[in-house]
Parts: sequence; C-alpha cells; structure tokens
Amino acid sequence: KVKLAESVPSSLDAGKELILHEDDGIRESAAKVVGYACELLGADEANSVMEELVLDHASNLSSCSAEVKHGIACICRRVLSRPVGAKVDREIYESIKSVILTLMIDD
Repeated sequence: KVKLAESVPSSLDAGKELILHEDDGIRESAAKVVGYACELLGADEANSVMEELVLDHASNLSSCSAEVKHGIACICRRVLSRPVGAKVDREIYESIKSVILTLMIDD
C-alpha cells in the first residue's frame, strides 16, 4: 500500500476551510485542492467530503448566500470531474444531482 504524504490531509483541511471564502477565485482554487485530495485519499473520503461540504450546506439552499452556493457548485464540479467522482456512493450522487439542478435554476 502506498503511503500518502502528510500534506494531503492537511491540504484537504485547508481547502475545506477556504471553500466558503468571500473571494470567488479562492473558492475555485480551494475546490481544486479538495478535488485532487479526494482523488488521492479515495472514495470513502470523497463521500465524506461531499456529505459535509455539499449536502450538509445544501440542506436549506434558499437561505444560503451566493458564496455558499458557488462553493457548493465548485466542489461538485471538481470532485465529480475527477476519476474518484465515478466512485461516489450512488445515493450521495443522486442527492448531489438534485442540489446541482436546484443551483442551476436559482437566481
């Protein structure tokens, strides 16, 4: 088994902290970091991240700020576009799909 660098979980934590930053460029960069970290850490971590950063925040989208909605969209794009995205739990994926569709028709 390959040993991961200690910096990967640290990078994931940093990305999680910055995903709701007020600056859209920082949110987009944080999502890239999270996507790559999920790829390296595997499907279980990707599932956990998607539940924490997408589904938990999206439980009440109507009251979310534009920054939160953008952060959610960025995370979805970056994690699901990586190969690990194909390994995300189907139930979680279906919930994420519903969130994305809601974001697409939101003001």
